[in-house]
Amino acid sequence: MTLGLRNNEVHLVPYSPAWAEAGSAECHRLQDALGRWTKDVEHVGSTAVPGLAAKPIIDICIGVQDMLHADAMAEEMSQLGYDYPGDVGIPHDRVFGREPGWRTHLVHVVVIDGPRWQAYLRFRDSLRADPALRAEYEALKRALATSHTADRYTYTQHKTAFVQRVLADLA
Repeated sequence: MTLGLRNNEVHLVPYSPAWAEAGSAECHRLQDALGRWTKDVEHVGSTAVPGLAAKPIIDICIGVQDMLHADAMAEEMSQLGYDYPGDVGIPHDRVFGREPGWRTHLVHVVVIDGPRWQAYLRFRDSLRADPALRAEYEALKRALATSHTADRYTYTQHKTAFVQRVLADLA
């Protein structure tokens, strides 16, 4: 299994069962290192959905009681190989990236049980449970990846309406 993409690159690869193992291992590593701040650590994003093509980047969500804990984690995240790239356009998340210049992992730190935490888990779980929804999402991602191969921000922004629709249907 090869993980990672150059910054800003968008390229989808077929699902790999090794992603589940890599996601679980990284969640445990982060929990062990950051446990005094974290309430829960979950593998989220497309690599956490069996059968779904994805960018080969492991997305993880860390739930904290207070966003001040996210700021306090920065030094230890750096020791774990993560950098803090600053505002990446995701309100209410602190995002840390592993392997600067060649992203293999992204960690989203959010308030536990808050709207962002719930959204990450509900969207992931919906894709896992519904093969038709998963296929629809994959078709959208493939179309966007073709038209935005060098613009990950725009690729992600164009998926927002789909994600919001799924979450609204669950409400």
